[in-house]
Amino acid sequence: MSQGLRIVGIDRLERRIANLERRTLRAATDACVAGITHIRDVMQNQFLNGSGVIGRDSGKLQDNWNIRAETAKAILWTDTVYAHAHEYGFHRVQSIYSKKHRRWFIRRQNIKAKRFLRGAIKRSRSKLPEIMGETFRRSLFGF
Repeated sequence: MSQGLRIVGIDRLERRIANLERRTLRAATDACVAGITHIRDVMQNQFLNGSGVIGRDSGKLQDNWNIRAETAKAILWTDTVYAHAHEYGFHRVQSIYSKKHRRWFIRRQNIKAKRFLRGAIKRSRSKLPEIMGETFRRSLFGF
């Protein structure tokens, strides 16, 4: 009967691997947040500041962008309902009944696609590996 191989100190090694895994996931999340933050800043400063693609009326489209961090990813989102229409365009003919005038009116909506988010991603693409890599190393190793 063979007794097999017994490794002494395996518990310590398992704890170190589990700790490294947690630190790696945290570092990956931090890197994703840094990348998304850079994209949001480029979008707000170069595309949504009134001199860029979209004029600024209330500032809601510029100011209402949030970042939600999840495990090894980050999500950039807004609750501004017309952000999609400005990003991708919106063309619609709508019939509206006026109770006051007791007749139908035709309303045409033509919003051209502005590409503020896609433009910011395209403009940021060259810097993202450097920003995210540096944040990952700093978060994982502490320097």
